[in-house]
Amino acid sequence: MPRASPRTRRTRRSYPLVTSTDTTTEPSPTPPPARRGRRRLLLALAGLVVLLGALWVAGYALAGGRTPSEASVAGVDIGGLAPEEAERRVAEGLSARATAPLQVVVGGREDSLDPAAAGLSVDAAATVRATGTRSWDPVGIVRHLTGGEEVEPVVRVDDAALTAALEELAGRVAREPRDGGVAFDGARPVAVEPVTGVALDVERSAEVVERTYLRTDGPVELPARETQPAIDAADVEEALRTRAQPAVSAPVVLVSAGERFPVEPDVIAAATTLVPRDGELVLSVDGRRLKEAVHDDLDALEEEPQDASFRLEDGRPVVVPAVEGRAFSGRDLARAVTPALTRTGDERVAEVRTSVTQPDLTTAEARALGVTDELSSFTQDFPYAAYRVTNIGQAARTIDGTLLEPGETFSMNGTLGERTEANGYTTGTVISGGRYRQELGGGVSTITTAMWTAAFYAGLERVESKAHSLYISRYEAGLEATVSWPSLDLKFRNDTGKGVYIQAESGDDYVTITMFGTKRYDVTAESGPRANVRTPDTVYDTAADCTPQSGVDGFDITVTRVFRQGGEVVRREPITTSYNATDRIICGPRP
Repeated sequence: MPRASPRTRRTRRSYPLVTSTDTTTEPSPTPPPARRGRRRLLLALAGLVVLLGALWVAGYALAGGRTPSEASVAGVDIGGLAPEEAERRVAEGLSARATAPLQVVVGGREDSLDPAAAGLSVDAAATVRATGTRSWDPVGIVRHLTGGEEVEPVVRVDDAALTAALEELAGRVAREPRDGGVAFDGARPVAVEPVTGVALDVERSAEVVERTYLRTDGPVELPARETQPAIDAADVEEALRTRAQPAVSAPVVLVSAGERFPVEPDVIAAATTLVPRDGELVLSVDGRRLKEAVHDDLDALEEEPQDASFRLEDGRPVVVPAVEGRAFSGRDLARAVTPALTRTGDERVAEVRTSVTQPDLTTAEARALGVTDELSSFTQDFPYAAYRVTNIGQAARTIDGTLLEPGETFSMNGTLGERTEANGYTTGTVISGGRYRQELGGGVSTITTAMWTAAFYAGLERVESKAHSLYISRYEAGLEATVSWPSLDLKFRNDTGKGVYIQAESGDDYVTITMFGTKRYDVTAESGPRANVRTPDTVYDTAADCTPQSGVDGFDITVTRVFRQGGEVVRREPITTSYNATDRIICGPRP
């Protein structure tokens, strides 16, 4: 506060009255020295404050919006950059690492994750912000201008994509637990160690991936759970000691019908396994395999059943009774042997029981088929030739004794099979493409003709039949048939309601087919005239395999099958056949 002028200051002191004509002003008093020092200090402090304020404002302005001067992100220098430039540099600098497959290890298995597919990426803007921004804090301003530090990248995570990628990874790296077991090396049981399974912990792995992405070099170990097998090492040891080793400790004796057959340990081992059941390993015997191994020893215990059949007595069919068989199955053998495997000494005995096996056709069933009457019999003659005797004889032996049950269809190809050397056939003359050629099975058409003619007169239903393309004079025109493997067949169906028994007999120049059953019809054939007669051409052939042949007219003919009962016609069935003209073949050049 300003001091009062001396002339206005009041005082209670009194002075002597002095009269003077001197008009000089009285000087002011000088301030004390302490007051002068305090004033200078205040002025200095004020100046310092102003200076510091100016520096503060200047530092803030100098820091601007840039990153700290020494800032870096995972080795990428972004010091002193504007945010946009720093973000660009972070994105470019981390691009290779951010997109490279993330190597992982799960339970010892190496694999990888595609960061993009797993929803992992770098948040460049958030990363730059993490380096620090300017503020009015003086210490922060100094640090911003003179320092900075390494920061970790800020990671953006798509939780759904990461979970999906980890679930896919879990499927690739999963290892199912494997039960322990016991195997046989020859007759020696050997332990098979169990294997612990591995399953990826997806939830915990997501946390690890998020935490280590772009922060860790090298493969990342992901957490997994162990899954234990149902059969562990203790179970294996117990099975080895109490089951496998006793099973092959000595032979097992099979007993049946008073006979004894020892089965050696190596045979037992070859047919025995230990399988898991209810948390333990139990013995399992492959009865089929064991039966095959001991078949020669036990062959006398089995007898095949024999079907009822027919034979001719005084030209009439009689039933030959069926014979029951005796057998044991692999299952029966396994059921008998398994309990004996863990026994010792004289108790290692297994009794094998046989069972009766029935024939496919019993005596009663055969009698019920009504095979009592001769339905038809037809003999086809042929010129002697060795190949014909062989091939027709082989076919006759195959056909002889065939029994057609009611509704069954006979197939010539199905019965004879392919005509091959392995099936008993040889090369002979056949008709192919309207010409005579040499092929396996030549002559089979002769017995085919006999079969169809016998079926025709037996009144059996025609399903498929085809005459020769060329007329052969030894056959009855329109009432013959041929076959070719596999495309051309002879088929007829037993529509009599009873059984049909077929007898086949052949000689050097004939084949006879006789059919027996229950006679319903008297069947006759009516042959019409030859129509549309076609004359042959003459062909000259210079081929090395040429076979000469005579020309034969071609023609059409209809043969009608007539069914009679009690002398009355009940049905007529016309069958029309067309024969091509047979060219005259001359081997050699045209004159």
